[in-house]
Amino acid sequence: MTRSGAENKLTTRFLRDSDEAVERRKVDSTRPFQHRAMVPRLYSHTRFPTRPPWSEAMTPAELEASEVAAFAQWLDDVYALATVDRLSPFEHNLEVWRQLWRVMEKSDVLLLTADVRDPLLHIPLALHEHVTKTLKVPLVIVLTKCDLVSEAHANAWRTFLERAFATPVVLNSGKCMNTHGVGGFAARRKILTGRATHAQIEELHRQARRVLDAAMAAAPRAASALATDSAAPLSVGIMGQPNTGKSSLVNSILGRHAVSVSRTCGHTKHWQVRLNKKKWLPVTRAR
Repeated sequence: MTRSGAENKLTTRFLRDSDEAVERRKVDSTRPFQHRAMVPRLYSHTRFPTRPPWSEAMTPAELEASEVAAFAQWLDDVYALATVDRLSPFEHNLEVWRQLWRVMEKSDVLLLTADVRDPLLHIPLALHEHVTKTLKVPLVIVLTKCDLVSEAHANAWRTFLERAFATPVVLNSGKCMNTHGVGGFAARRKILTGRATHAQIEELHRQARRVLDAAMAAAPRAASALATDSAAPLSVGIMGQPNTGKSSLVNSILGRHAVSVSRTCGHTKHWQVRLNKKKWLPVTRAR
Protein backbone atom coordinates (compact mmCIF):
# COMPACT_ATOMS: atom_id res chain seq x y z
CA MET A 1 0.00 0.00 0.00
CA THR A 2 1.14 3.56 -0.65
CA ARG A 3 1.10 6.27 2.02
CA SER A 4 -2.23 7.46 0.67
CA GLY A 5 -3.71 4.00 1.17
CA ALA A 6 -3.84 3.08 -2.53
CA GLU A 7 -2.67 -0.32 -3.70
CA ASN A 8 0.94 -0.42 -4.95
CA LYS A 9 0.92 -2.75 -7.94
CA LEU A 10 4.73 -2.82 -8.05
CA THR A 11 5.19 -4.34 -4.60
CA THR A 12 7.87 -7.01 -4.80
CA ARG A 13 6.68 -10.56 -4.18
CA PHE A 14 9.05 -13.31 -3.07
CA LEU A 15 8.26 -16.74 -1.71
CA ARG A 16 8.51 -16.88 2.08
CA ASP A 17 11.57 -18.77 3.34
CA SER A 18 11.14 -21.39 6.03
CA ASP A 19 11.96 -20.40 9.60
CA GLU A 20 14.78 -22.97 9.57
CA ALA A 21 16.38 -21.38 6.50
CA VAL A 22 16.20 -17.92 8.07
CA GLU A 23 17.83 -19.18 11.27
CA ARG A 24 20.65 -20.82 9.29
CA ARG A 25 21.40 -17.53 7.54
CA LYS A 26 21.40 -15.68 10.86
CA VAL A 27 24.04 -18.07 12.17
CA ASP A 28 26.10 -17.72 8.98
CA SER A 29 25.98 -13.92 9.26
CA THR A 30 27.78 -14.04 12.63
CA ARG A 31 30.82 -15.81 11.19
CA PRO A 32 33.88 -13.69 10.34
CA PHE A 33 34.02 -12.68 6.68
CA GLN A 34 37.00 -14.10 4.83
CA HIS A 35 38.43 -12.07 1.97
CA ARG A 36 38.19 -13.96 -1.32
CA ALA A 37 40.28 -13.55 -4.42
CA MET A 38 38.49 -12.95 -7.72
CA VAL A 39 37.15 -16.31 -8.86
CA PRO A 40 34.79 -16.24 -11.85
CA ARG A 41 31.87 -18.50 -11.04
CA LEU A 42 29.29 -19.41 -13.65
CA TYR A 43 25.95 -19.54 -11.90
CA SER A 44 23.00 -21.58 -13.13
CA HIS A 45 20.33 -19.34 -14.61
CA THR A 46 16.66 -19.91 -15.31
CA ARG A 47 14.99 -19.10 -18.60
CA PHE A 48 14.08 -15.45 -19.01
CA PRO A 49 10.30 -14.72 -18.83
CA THR A 50 9.76 -13.11 -22.23
CA ARG A 51 6.68 -11.12 -23.11
CA PRO A 52 4.29 -13.23 -25.23
CA PRO A 53 3.58 -12.10 -28.82
CA TRP A 54 1.01 -9.32 -29.05
CA SER A 55 -0.52 -6.97 -31.59
CA GLU A 56 -2.39 -3.68 -31.58
CA ALA A 57 -5.48 -5.60 -32.65
CA MET A 58 -5.65 -7.29 -29.23
CA THR A 59 -7.98 -5.88 -26.62
CA PRO A 60 -6.57 -4.95 -23.18
CA ALA A 61 -8.35 -7.99 -21.72
CA GLU A 62 -6.80 -10.31 -24.30
CA LEU A 63 -3.35 -8.90 -23.71
CA GLU A 64 -3.76 -9.21 -19.94
CA ALA A 65 -4.90 -12.84 -20.22
CA SER A 66 -2.03 -13.72 -22.55
CA GLU A 67 0.62 -12.23 -20.28
CA VAL A 68 -0.86 -13.79 -17.14
CA ALA A 69 -0.94 -17.24 -18.77
CA ALA A 70 2.61 -16.97 -20.13
CA PHE A 71 4.00 -15.82 -16.78
CA ALA A 72 2.20 -18.60 -14.90
CA GLN A 73 3.68 -21.14 -17.31
CA TRP A 74 7.15 -19.66 -16.76
CA LEU A 75 6.78 -20.02 -12.99
CA ASP A 76 5.70 -23.65 -13.41
CA ASP A 77 8.75 -24.31 -15.60
CA VAL A 78 11.11 -22.74 -13.06
CA TYR A 79 9.84 -24.84 -10.18
CA ALA A 80 9.81 -27.97 -12.34
CA LEU A 81 13.58 -27.64 -12.79
CA ALA A 82 14.65 -26.78 -9.24
CA THR A 83 13.37 -26.89 -5.69
CA VAL A 84 12.83 -23.68 -3.74
CA ASP A 85 15.97 -24.17 -1.62
CA ARG A 86 18.10 -24.28 -4.80
CA LEU A 87 16.74 -21.01 -6.19
CA SER A 88 17.77 -17.48 -5.41
CA PRO A 89 14.82 -15.24 -4.45
CA PHE A 90 13.23 -13.82 -7.59
CA GLU A 91 10.33 -11.58 -8.51
CA HIS A 92 6.87 -13.18 -8.59
CA ASN A 93 4.95 -9.99 -9.42
CA LEU A 94 4.04 -9.92 -13.12
CA GLU A 95 3.58 -6.14 -13.04
CA VAL A 96 7.27 -5.67 -12.20
CA TRP A 97 8.28 -7.85 -15.15
CA ARG A 98 5.99 -5.78 -17.37
CA GLN A 99 7.98 -2.69 -16.42
CA LEU A 100 11.17 -4.43 -17.52
CA TRP A 101 9.61 -5.63 -20.79
CA ARG A 102 8.54 -2.11 -21.70
CA VAL A 103 11.90 -0.58 -20.81
CA MET A 104 13.65 -3.09 -23.07
CA GLU A 105 11.17 -2.51 -25.91
CA LYS A 106 11.38 1.30 -25.77
CA SER A 107 15.15 1.69 -25.33
CA ASP A 108 17.70 2.48 -28.05
CA VAL A 109 20.48 1.19 -25.80
CA LEU A 110 20.41 -0.66 -22.46
CA LEU A 111 22.71 -0.37 -19.45
CA LEU A 112 22.92 -3.41 -17.16
CA THR A 113 24.27 -2.68 -13.67
CA ALA A 114 26.33 -5.32 -11.86
CA ASP A 115 28.09 -5.11 -8.48
CA VAL A 116 31.83 -5.35 -9.16
CA ARG A 117 32.34 -7.57 -6.11
CA ASP A 118 30.56 -10.51 -7.81
CA PRO A 119 29.26 -9.34 -11.20
CA LEU A 120 28.41 -12.78 -12.59
CA LEU A 121 25.74 -13.04 -9.91
CA HIS A 122 24.07 -9.97 -11.44
CA ILE A 123 24.34 -10.75 -15.16
CA PRO A 124 21.66 -13.32 -16.01
CA LEU A 125 22.76 -15.23 -19.10
CA ALA A 126 19.18 -15.56 -20.34
CA LEU A 127 18.60 -11.81 -20.03
CA HIS A 128 21.84 -11.02 -21.84
CA GLU A 129 20.96 -13.38 -24.69
CA HIS A 130 17.40 -12.07 -24.94
CA VAL A 131 18.57 -8.46 -25.19
CA THR A 132 21.49 -8.98 -27.56
CA LYS A 133 20.20 -11.80 -29.78
CA THR A 134 16.38 -11.68 -29.69
CA LEU A 135 15.68 -7.98 -29.24
CA LYS A 136 19.04 -6.97 -30.80
CA VAL A 137 19.25 -3.91 -28.55
CA PRO A 138 22.79 -2.58 -27.90
CA LEU A 139 23.89 -3.44 -24.35
CA VAL A 140 26.56 -2.03 -22.03
CA ILE A 141 27.48 -3.62 -18.70
CA VAL A 142 28.14 -1.06 -15.95
CA LEU A 143 30.25 -2.39 -13.08
CA THR A 144 29.11 -0.42 -10.03
CA LYS A 145 30.47 0.22 -6.52
CA CYS A 146 34.05 0.20 -7.78
CA ASP A 147 35.08 2.26 -4.75
CA LEU A 148 34.79 -0.94 -2.69
CA VAL A 149 37.55 -2.81 -4.54
CA SER A 150 41.02 -2.08 -5.85
CA GLU A 151 41.54 -0.67 -9.33
CA ALA A 152 43.28 -3.89 -10.39
CA HIS A 153 40.31 -5.95 -9.20
CA ALA A 154 37.82 -3.83 -11.15
CA ASN A 155 39.93 -3.86 -14.32
CA ALA A 156 40.37 -7.63 -14.12
CA TRP A 157 36.61 -8.10 -14.02
CA ARG A 158 36.14 -5.69 -16.91
CA THR A 159 38.62 -7.63 -19.06
CA PHE A 160 37.02 -10.97 -18.18
CA LEU A 161 33.45 -9.82 -18.82
CA GLU A 162 34.24 -8.15 -22.14
CA ARG A 163 35.75 -11.41 -23.37
CA ALA A 164 33.08 -13.67 -21.88
CA PHE A 165 30.05 -11.69 -23.09
CA ALA A 166 31.46 -9.81 -26.10
CA THR A 167 29.81 -6.73 -24.55
CA PRO A 168 31.37 -3.37 -23.65
CA VAL A 169 31.97 -2.87 -19.93
CA VAL A 170 32.43 0.46 -18.12
CA LEU A 171 33.42 1.09 -14.49
CA ASN A 172 31.37 3.32 -12.20
CA SER A 173 31.14 4.38 -8.58
CA GLY A 174 28.17 6.26 -7.23
CA LYS A 175 30.27 7.85 -4.48
CA CYS A 176 33.73 8.43 -6.01
CA MET A 177 35.12 8.03 -2.51
CA ASN A 178 37.52 5.10 -2.38
CA THR A 179 36.93 2.98 0.71
CA HIS A 180 38.97 0.00 -0.45
CA GLY A 181 41.37 -1.07 2.28
CA VAL A 182 39.64 1.05 4.93
CA GLY A 183 38.84 -0.66 8.25
CA GLY A 184 35.38 -1.75 9.33
CA PHE A 185 31.90 -0.72 8.24
CA ALA A 186 31.78 2.25 10.61
CA ALA A 187 34.99 3.70 9.14
CA ARG A 188 33.73 3.31 5.57
CA ARG A 189 30.36 4.78 6.48
CA LYS A 190 32.07 7.85 7.95
CA ILE A 191 33.89 8.44 4.65
CA LEU A 192 30.80 7.94 2.51
CA THR A 193 28.60 10.23 4.59
CA GLY A 194 31.18 13.01 4.60
CA ARG A 195 30.87 16.02 2.36
CA ALA A 196 32.20 15.36 -1.13
CA THR A 197 35.16 17.42 -2.26
CA HIS A 198 35.20 19.38 -5.51
CA ALA A 199 37.62 16.84 -6.98
CA GLN A 200 35.29 13.96 -6.07
CA ILE A 201 32.32 15.70 -7.67
CA GLU A 202 34.33 16.31 -10.83
CA GLU A 203 35.30 12.63 -10.93
CA LEU A 204 31.63 11.70 -10.55
CA HIS A 205 30.82 13.79 -13.64
CA ARG A 206 33.71 12.19 -15.57
CA GLN A 207 32.44 8.71 -14.71
CA ALA A 208 28.93 9.60 -15.82
CA ARG A 209 30.30 10.92 -19.10
CA ARG A 210 32.21 7.67 -19.63
CA VAL A 211 28.99 5.73 -19.16
CA LEU A 212 27.19 7.93 -21.69
CA ASP A 213 30.09 7.68 -24.14
CA ALA A 214 29.96 3.88 -23.87
CA ALA A 215 26.19 3.92 -24.44
CA MET A 216 26.47 6.13 -27.52
CA ALA A 217 29.37 4.08 -28.90
CA ALA A 218 27.30 0.91 -28.54
CA ALA A 219 24.36 2.48 -30.37
CA PRO A 220 25.62 4.15 -33.58
CA ARG A 221 22.08 5.02 -34.65
CA ALA A 222 21.54 6.92 -31.40
CA ALA A 223 24.80 8.82 -31.83
CA SER A 224 23.84 9.69 -35.40
CA ALA A 225 20.45 11.01 -34.29
CA LEU A 226 22.09 13.23 -31.69
CA ALA A 227 24.59 14.57 -34.21
CA THR A 228 21.83 15.45 -36.70
CA ASP A 229 19.61 17.00 -34.01
CA SER A 230 16.85 14.47 -34.70
CA ALA A 231 13.49 15.38 -33.25
CA ALA A 232 12.83 11.79 -32.18
CA PRO A 233 13.70 11.21 -28.51
CA LEU A 234 16.35 8.63 -27.70
CA SER A 235 15.97 6.21 -24.82
CA VAL A 236 18.63 4.74 -22.58
CA GLY A 237 17.27 1.97 -20.38
CA ILE A 238 18.89 1.15 -17.05
CA MET A 239 18.18 -2.29 -15.66
CA GLY A 240 19.66 -4.49 -12.98
CA GLN A 241 18.98 -6.58 -9.94
CA PRO A 242 18.14 -4.94 -6.57
CA ASN A 243 20.89 -2.91 -4.91
CA THR A 244 23.26 -2.93 -7.88
CA GLY A 245 23.36 0.86 -8.10
CA LYS A 246 20.69 1.80 -10.65
CA SER A 247 19.44 4.86 -8.76
CA SER A 248 22.98 6.04 -7.98
CA LEU A 249 23.85 5.71 -11.66
CA VAL A 250 20.87 7.85 -12.69
CA ASN A 251 21.82 10.48 -10.12
CA SER A 252 25.41 10.59 -11.36
CA ILE A 253 24.26 10.96 -14.98
CA LEU A 254 21.89 13.79 -14.08
CA GLY A 255 24.41 15.45 -11.79
CA ARG A 256 21.86 15.85 -9.03
CA HIS A 257 19.89 13.84 -6.49
CA ALA A 258 16.86 12.97 -8.62
CA VAL A 259 16.18 9.39 -7.49
CA SER A 260 16.14 8.33 -3.86
CA VAL A 261 18.61 5.61 -2.90
CA SER A 262 17.71 2.88 -0.43
CA ARG A 263 19.15 -0.35 0.94
CA THR A 264 15.67 -1.85 0.59
CA CYS A 265 15.47 -4.19 -2.40
CA GLY A 266 13.15 -3.02 -5.16
CA HIS A 267 13.04 0.60 -3.95
CA THR A 268 13.22 1.93 -7.55
CA LYS A 269 11.30 -0.11 -10.13
CA HIS A 270 10.33 2.42 -12.74
CA TRP A 271 11.09 6.06 -13.26
CA GLN A 272 11.96 8.30 -16.16
CA VAL A 273 13.22 11.78 -16.86
CA ARG A 274 13.52 13.81 -20.05
CA LEU A 275 16.59 15.86 -20.78
CA ASN A 276 17.33 18.16 -23.67
CA LYS A 277 20.05 17.23 -26.13
CA LYS A 278 22.50 19.73 -24.74
CA LYS A 279 22.61 17.50 -21.69
CA TRP A 280 23.36 14.48 -23.86
CA LEU A 281 20.60 12.12 -22.78
CA PRO A 282 17.02 12.88 -23.91
CA VAL A 283 15.36 10.06 -21.97
CA THR A 284 16.61 7.91 -19.12
CA ARG A 285 14.60 4.98 -17.81
CA ALA A 286 15.34 2.97 -14.73
CA ARG A 287 13.73 -0.26 -13.64
